[in-house]
Amino acid sequence: MWLFTRHGFYSVTRSTKEPDKLQVRARTRGDLENLAGFLITRDQPTCILLGRDMEIIETPAADYRYRWIVEPGDWLIISVELMADIQYHNFKDQIKDHERHNDYLGVWSIMNGVQRRHVYDARQTSYIDGYEYEPESDPWGGDVEADSYFDNITDFGDPQDDWDPASFFWRD
Repeated sequence: MWLFTRHGFYSVTRSTKEPDKLQVRARTRGDLENLAGFLITRDQPTCILLGRDMEIIETPAADYRYRWIVEPGDWLIISVELMADIQYHNFKDQIKDHERHNDYLGVWSIMNGVQRRHVYDARQTSYIDGYEYEPESDPWGGDVEADSYFDNITDFGDPQDDWDPASFFWRD
């Protein structure tokens, strides 16, 4: 599982060396340190202990350089605390570090491209209020051309600017 939070980016998988445990992997030591700092501030005693006792393992030759081995039950508690920490309406606005914000925005842009490809594919034959129609243009105002539409997915702008919610619903 990839997890993007305001504290850092984590990849959570089953541990290869201890299959009964999970490993919380990070690209930077700081992300795991931020997670530990977050846990220490929670009112949950288990989180405070986990944050204080976090042992960060450095694996320079591995895909993710830093990791923390954790019991699945403890990760459940941590993930609930991360969810409870969501007090915002826009995730990207919570990322105060400019460089990290740009990194997250890059991932957002790529996934926005996935959404647009899906909408484009699904709209080839779409149904709104029971009527079948063939779209004449994409929802963002361009001509629909399957071969070139998604050649460049690096700058989509904000799809919320000019969109018609009805155009995003279809039935099979």
